[in-house]
Amino acid sequence: AVDGTYAGARLKFRDAAENIVNGGTFPPRVGERTELTLHLEIGTYANDLNDLRVRAVLPSNVAPTEVKKVPVGTTSYDAKSGVLEWEVPRAQGGSGSLTDPLVAIFQLVLTPSVSESGKYAEVVREVSLTGTDKFTGVSLEARGGGALTTELRDDTTVLAGEGVVRK
Repeated sequence: AVDGTYAGARLKFRDAAENIVNGGTFPPRVGERTELTLHLEIGTYANDLNDLRVRAVLPSNVAPTEVKKVPVGTTSYDAKSGVLEWEVPRAQGGSGSLTDPLVAIFQLVLTPSVSESGKYAEVVREVSLTGTDKFTGVSLEARGGGALTTELRDDTTVLAGEGVVRK
């Protein structure tokens, strides 16, 4: 978090709470499709923020489907760079602390490669947030917690080791 601003990201296979049914094989298998749900969050403990942009960088064997829940803002995806962007005009101060964070949900499809066999597959390389503090006018940048893999730490229905890619 930078100045109380954060970009969060969670990854799930089973996402009944959002009424999104992810298909494909789980545990993931080399060369076979597995659908996962990416939850992106924006939070600010302090001032209102303007012109927010959350970027999730996806590896070449991961892409978004048409399934998404984006209650505020707009989204885009550049297949060449693997960048999925969510743009939000404004986040109210206290989002993520006094009130719920802003959340956008995307269904992704992963097709694991042979090189990922026997380990967790990378699904999201990194997440970052940029924006402007409305009160101070200062530009902000925050990074998420690193790469997300098929270990799926945020999916309580997934057992330890279940996300390892199989042949």
